Amino acid sequence: MADIFVSYATEDRERVKPLVAHLQSLGWSVWWDRELVAGPSFDEKIEQAIGAASCVVVAWTQASVASKWVRAEANEGLERGILVPVLLDDVRPSLVFRASHAANLVGWPERRPETELNALINGIRAIVGTSAQQNAVIDAEISARSIAVLRFVDMSPGRDQGPLCAGIAEEILNRLAQIRDLKVIARTSSFQFDPSNTSIREIGQRLGVGHVLEGSVRTAGNRVRIAAELIACEGESQRWSESYTRELVDLFSLYDEVAEAIARSLYFVVRDGRPRSTAAPTRSEEALKLVMQVQWAWWGEDPRKLFPLVERAIALDPNYAEAHHLRAELYGNLALGGSEPPEPNLLAARECVEKALLLNPNLAEAHECLGRSYTALDLDFTLGAESRRRADRLRGYPLKYHLLCVSGYYEQAERNCRENIERDPFNQRPWGWLGQILQRLGRIDEATQAFESSVALAHNVVSSSELFFHMLDFARDVGRAEGVLAQARCPDSMLVRMRALIAHARGDGEPLQRLVESWVANRATRYVGARTIADAYYRLGDYAAYMHWFAVREREKDTLNFVPMDLRDRPDYWDVLTEWALDDPAQARARMHLVNEHRARIDRVTERMVLPRDYVD
Repeated sequence: MADIFVSYATEDRERVKPLVAHLQSLGWSVWWDRELVAGPSFDEKIEQAIGAASCVVVAWTQASVASKWVRAEANEGLERGILVPVLLDDVRPSLVFRASHAANLVGWPERRPETELNALINGIRAIVGTSAQQNAVIDAEISARSIAVLRFVDMSPGRDQGPLCAGIAEEILNRLAQIRDLKVIARTSSFQFDPSNTSIREIGQRLGVGHVLEGSVRTAGNRVRIAAELIACEGESQRWSESYTRELVDLFSLYDEVAEAIARSLYFVVRDGRPRSTAAPTRSEEALKLVMQVQWAWWGEDPRKLFPLVERAIALDPNYAEAHHLRAELYGNLALGGSEPPEPNLLAARECVEKALLLNPNLAEAHECLGRSYTALDLDFTLGAESRRRADRLRGYPLKYHLLCVSGYYEQAERNCRENIERDPFNQRPWGWLGQILQRLGRIDEATQAFESSVALAHNVVSSSELFFHMLDFARDVGRAEGVLAQARCPDSMLVRMRALIAHARGDGEPLQRLVESWVANRATRYVGARTIADAYYRLGDYAAYMHWFAVREREKDTLNFVPMDLRDRPDYWDVLTEWALDDPAQARARMHLVNEHRARIDRVTERMVLPRDYVD
């Protein structure tokens, strides 16, 4: 029988036909043509077909969500764990089916949302696997000039060298990423896979690469033995393998040696003119281990808990550029976190990153960090873009979507964001930014799916809050916002704020009023960001208090680089403030004075927030 059973409403037959043709072109057999089934045995034949299929693809449309037959077929797929849903209309299936992420193909094939189409194909592959015919199609599409570096396996007796294994793999990945025309998947995606439970062929298909590098690490005292193997995903054949034994302090020359051996195996000559490391970035084995430990624990850890590790690394080797850069990133995270005054942390981050670049001017991530500092602290988008350009040249590809989105270039931001998702498909951050971009383009359902992808990859405070505010402020769906709140992984203070915002959206402003009053009263001992306080007053319609706290926000340098985006999100912003000012004739003159002062403040804040045209293009 067929690999795939396609469930759809009869009236959607012509709309489903191109999708079926596409699946068949990838080598799968598809059961879908109900017109060939007739007579009293119709139900029995349908049941046989769906029972024999390896995967059930349900096409949700206006017609199919109302069809009891489609719902029954989808339920069969759901119960067997083989359901792959797809949206052909902007509809919401029954609640039981919404737990499964649906690829959004609204408007397909005229509009080709490649990321969503790939998500559908990958979902089917995960269930059905691949046929020989399909493998031929896939292998023809995947470039041989592409590689994913997996996290190395810890073979040490105590199995306690996880950070070292990840660090070694990442350093080799960074060396390979400097080679022009070699596609290298980012660590956040490639480190998701374990070859002990996923085949090399499947890893290659899911990441879109022709080669995979895997390896192992075994330590004994101050010596380390690294074994590495380069495997072609097609046929899972070995292209190259080698083992090395070194002193831990000699690891950095080893990284170059392994990377160059892999490049030669892929028929590359490493002579592209990019700056390359010729010396070890640190002379201290212990400092190296501490930095790797910080990188290992970066996500999900309070920045304050990581500072002692970075500071110990710097004490061991004051000239370790990457340690200074990581310290800058930690201060930057604190500046954004909303629990400490931003400006002191922004200044500390600037000092640390400038030190890092003085020690190593070819550290791409440090240039990226400096660019963020220019936009957040100096509010200078020209300098910020120039630093980010240097980072792009060093890393070999552009990462521009953040600055493009903040500046209002949403179409360009979407293109760059999708390019980076292709390079790093299992990284939460570009998915979250894609959601922010799409919601501002008015493509709310696509934005919802991007945010849900972010949550699926990393269910944390960032992804939870992004999805919550999307549902509340853009989708205008308070019920779904409540659903996000029920599952949100956020600190208690954030959950209290979310509950107050839900109550306000339902017409009860009292909880939000009490909350903002407590923030103001206790701010000396329990800091809350001025942007958060100002936003609450704006929602409550207390515009005098809002403008006061915006002035505080300016003074404290609280995420001022987001002001242009905040204003675009409220297109009636100046009309609202002017209407408030004129609403009370007795107060109109004083209120208009406040509004004019506020307008001057906005102009002052945003005067240098203009991207160079050649950066946008």
